Amino acid sequence: MVMKSKVLIVGGTGYLGKRLVKASLAQGHVTYVLQRPEVGVDIEKVQTLLSFKEQGALLVHGSFDDHQSLVNAVKLVDVVICTISGVHIRSHQILLQLKLVEAIKQAGNIKRFLPSEFGTDPARMENAMEPGRVTFDDKMVVRKAIEDAGIPFTYVSANCFAGYFLGGLCQPGRIIPSRDSVVLLGDANQKVIYVDEDDIATYTIKTIDDPRTLNKTLYLRPSENILSQREVVEIWENLIGKVLDKSTISREEFLATMKEKNYAEQVGLTHYYHVCYEGCLANFQIGEEGEEASRLYPEVNYTMVDKYLTRYLTGIGVLVTENLRILAVHQQSPANCKNWPGRPPLLVCYETQANYQESEDEEERIGFSLTLGVISQKAVFDLFVCRSVPTFDVASEIVIWVVAVGCVCHCRTHRKNRCSTQ
Repeated sequence: MVMKSKVLIVGGTGYLGKRLVKASLAQGHVTYVLQRPEVGVDIEKVQTLLSFKEQGALLVHGSFDDHQSLVNAVKLVDVVICTISGVHIRSHQILLQLKLVEAIKQAGNIKRFLPSEFGTDPARMENAMEPGRVTFDDKMVVRKAIEDAGIPFTYVSANCFAGYFLGGLCQPGRIIPSRDSVVLLGDANQKVIYVDEDDIATYTIKTIDDPRTLNKTLYLRPSENILSQREVVEIWENLIGKVLDKSTISREEFLATMKEKNYAEQVGLTHYYHVCYEGCLANFQIGEEGEEASRLYPEVNYTMVDKYLTRYLTGIGVLVTENLRILAVHQQSPANCKNWPGRPPLLVCYETQANYQESEDEEERIGFSLTLGVISQKAVFDLFVCRSVPTFDVASEIVIWVVAVGCVCHCRTHRKNRCSTQ
């Protein structure tokens, strides 16, 4: 049996870093997290680090201001993954990685280094506009240092984080989708690639022991998630049963507005411009220098756009809790339901597909078209939906069915047992 690499994650308390720690542990790697003194009295980060310990991770002290501490940390592992921030609206620390490169070079034991990239491939952005190009330029400086030092690497191009782009329907400065209106960027037909942050972590950890991605760029391009802004808006409209009011901002207007913003905002808006007006993520073919993640790892059941957007449904939809993974929703809005809101709420339960198929009670199988993947323990649902839709789609593993009893369901078990009611 091949031993899995030991992993050190730098930036483990961050937005993506904490997901990488979770994914690394889930895939059976001995996982170290760098505990930096800069955490100070940031209680949330401290609590996150302690939670990592409870999950089985190992904390190792180290600082970018203490070269030997970095060398000592690196010597404990086979693979180093760095996720320190490159986002100017928070902090831009990409060049700090040059100190990490020096430590890896001195330690001499690292089989692979994955620097903080996880966005647009900087090697394809040599013509990017100012001031946003600073992000790509700095990442290329780090790449050159890695390659000059002869350090084995994998660069991960994860394209657009779903939380930032899908949450705001591709509108800069928004992370919650509106139920009323949307501003379309240009013709809104440029293809964009959206990836769930947990899936980014899963793919990244899968690649660290894969010889096919050694000294290459791993592109995350899940085929079902290559959509234009207009297509994303249409999916959201179908989910909420309503057509949004639409306005358009031309590229000229976008660039003019951008000049009125501060430096950090201009950097981010430049990235939006290249993605949404120029289509820089999907306008090229992957060459010999890269591999595509969903092709290499077809076993990963990545989160599709429609499923991701369902987490924002409330009221007539789902009060979404962590780990709820919805594959598809097709439901009528209350406005289209007869006698609304006189109908009772629906109790939602779940069983395995086998149990569903064994059910002899046809009434239990009549509901609305809703298929799910995973529901976390003690997830609570209070669904108020129209019961007149006579279709039902069956998921590969788990089936949701509904009974009109007018109460709330507490899911007490993870998969096989029926939910009890309170």
